[in-house]
Amino acid sequence: MKYYQEVHLVESDNFRPINGVCYLFVEDNKKSTLKHGTLTLHLRTDYEPYQIDNCVQDGIVRHIPDNLPAEYANIKVGDKVYTHHFLINEKNLVEINGEPMRTIQYDQIYCIIHSEGMLEMLGKWNLLEPIKEDESNFKTAGGLLLKPEIGNIERYGIIRYSNTELLDTGAKIGDKVTMRKNSEYEIEVEGKRYFRVHNDDILAVIE
Repeated sequence: MKYYQEVHLVESDNFRPINGVCYLFVEDNKKSTLKHGTLTLHLRTDYEPYQIDNCVQDGIVRHIPDNLPAEYANIKVGDKVYTHHFLINEKNLVEINGEPMRTIQYDQIYCIIHSEGMLEMLGKWNLLEPIKEDESNFKTAGGLLLKPEIGNIERYGIIRYSNTELLDTGAKIGDKVTMRKNSEYEIEVEGKRYFRVHNDDILAVIE
């Protein structure tokens, strides 16, 4: 499947996307600066552009195709959405009637943030809260940590946001689940880090 539409400049009053491609306005530079008191620090985000601390994965929908599949039909112009990190690939940089945008395939949009702040999952995607390692396993009696930082427990998470299809299987928000190896795609949504996991990669609820 071709995920990228290489359009550099379009001037048209009747612009209409096709082939499942959505157009988003993206604040490309919002992770390249950091405010600290009165100081503004300029960060190098191009060294590891797809690293979660450098990568912008959200944007505002400007144009969408007609007749999206039912599980994506709630995407509307003006919505804030979170997507795959391919969003920032330079191949996806376009300009429509003078406005810079980026393209993304509809099925790589994972969730919508509605105007009232409610988060809605799209397709068969879920957001799982990573489960952290128990700090006591790496702390000496004197209080020294034997690891520089406490990491995530591999292949486990807690369902925080889900879709109807997964919930219909009996899983519930707040359940601890196990997932397939290498399915823990990390994403930051509204300032909090999650694993974005497909229904097919969630294997079991752990009681």
